[in-house]
Amino acid sequence: AANGTAGMTAVALAPDLGERYLDTVYQTNWVQELYGQDVLDNIDETPTQRAVSRRRTALRRQAG
Repeated sequence: AANGTAGMTAVALAPDLGERYLDTVYQTNWVQELYGQDVLDNIDETPTQRAVSRRRTALRRQAG
């Protein structure tokens, strides 16, 4: 109300991309069909490393 916005509500959503769950929640065949056969090969990588790797692979596919 101090800024003349009485009765207004602001909402911000910041969803993740699901990369942290690829190896635990989703079916392996679905993940591989969507992201490529090698997406789960580096399972010891951190979620961020996996996300970067997948993004690079997707960009290569788009460019090729």
